[in-house]
Order: sequence, then C-alpha cells, then structure tokens
Amino acid sequence: KIDDALPLKSMKSLLQINGIGPVKYSAVCDGVNRRVEELASAESDDEVNDDPILAYLNNMTIRDLQLITSIGPMLSARIHSNLPLKSIGRLHRIKGITDARYAVICDFLAKAVYE
Repeated sequence: KIDDALPLKSMKSLLQINGIGPVKYSAVCDGVNRRVEELASAESDDEVNDDPILAYLNNMTIRDLQLITSIGPMLSARIHSNLPLKSIGRLHRIKGITDARYAVICDFLAKAVYE
C-alpha cells in the first residue's frame, strides 16, 4: 500500500494511506528517526555513501544553511567550505559544531528530506 503512494510529499502523507493509523505512523517515524541517528553517528567514509540526507546537506548553499536554527553567517560559511562531507558524523570536525548544534542540524535535515 505504501509503495503505491510513493513518492510521499511528507511523512504525514502516510496517514492518508488506508490501514495506516496513528500507531503505525508513529512506528514508521521512529524507524526513520533511528535511521537518521545511525547516519549521524557514522564516522567511516564507507559507512554512508548514498544517503539522501547527506546528499541534501552536500547540496545546501550558505544561505540554505543559515535557515537552520543557531547557524549564523560565519558557521554556515565554515560548514559550506567543508562540503562535500563523506558522512554526517564529520560535521563534528567543524569548529563551532557543538553536540546541541549537531542535533539541531540532524533534525532539520531529517525533516527536510523525509517530511
């Protein structure tokens, strides 16, 4: 049933599919969040190479990066100068990326790609 509805416009589009209620929707969202966390913790270059979240990040402009909460002009330029990244985990290597900012960035990217 889900395959027939692909591509989804947003995660909330799942709720419009017959047989997907709040419980199944929550389970799917949890699965997506777990995958985002796995990708975020990947440090090895070959752990992640065809990830849509990473592709989205690597194609962001400086202005796009500034749309992320707590990312100003200087940090967005610093992030952009390090693109393309080979894994999301490499964001930690960029000066100014704290654990809190890293979490905000990962959340923003997940929502942008999957919702």
